Amino acid sequence: FLEANSFAVQNQIDRIESSAIRASNRVLRQDRWAANPKGISGTIELEVMSKGFGLLLKHMLGTVAITTPSGATTARLHTHTLGDTYGLGLTVQGGVPDVAATVQPFSWLGCKIGEWTLSNEVDGILMLGLNIDGASETTAQSLASAAYASSVELLTFAGGTVTVAGSQFDVRSFSLTGNAGLKTDRYFLRGSSTKKEPIPAALVDLSGQIEAEFEGLTAYN
Repeated sequence: FLEANSFAVQNQIDRIESSAIRASNRVLRQDRWAANPKGISGTIELEVMSKGFGLLLKHMLGTVAITTPSGATTARLHTHTLGDTYGLGLTVQGGVPDVAATVQPFSWLGCKIGEWTLSNEVDGILMLGLNIDGASETTAQSLASAAYASSVELLTFAGGTVTVAGSQFDVRSFSLTGNAGLKTDRYFLRGSSTKKEPIPAALVDLSGQIEAEFEGLTAYN
């Protein structure tokens, strides 16, 4: 369970409409169109904390190796690297209160993280933005009872460092964006309108921005 600053996820449903001509017909008949579900897409923004983000990082990058540092007992080192995300999928649930204060469960199935952004700035908290793509939405699943990790700490700018060419570099802000290059429109004539799992169809694109003072030509070069 994660504390989200915002989430905006949309269930996309198109229409398949008949274009046939019929005598004395001036509007589309109610039996001449069909719903065409096209999956779900949306964004989630979170403040990155000291616990609970290992699963998301794995789905963002693809692989993770977890080791125990020398002399440690409960501490673990998570090393995330770029890898194949095929076979990885998430069910994401959001509880949305209606006007009568009843929390309605929206569950999004078969989700992949197609794009993500990590960012931080002076006086700020490390932020994570996720673009998710999913197969379908349901409101039939029960709302899970929230249980949050204990002793969680914020990751603020005060504990962050940025290195350039192996050396620490003083920056005012930075952002790093990754795009997995997934093909998300894998629809086929196969007795179902649900799309197949998105697969990598392009190189992973990594880009970002760093804002710093002009300290000389070393970093500039």
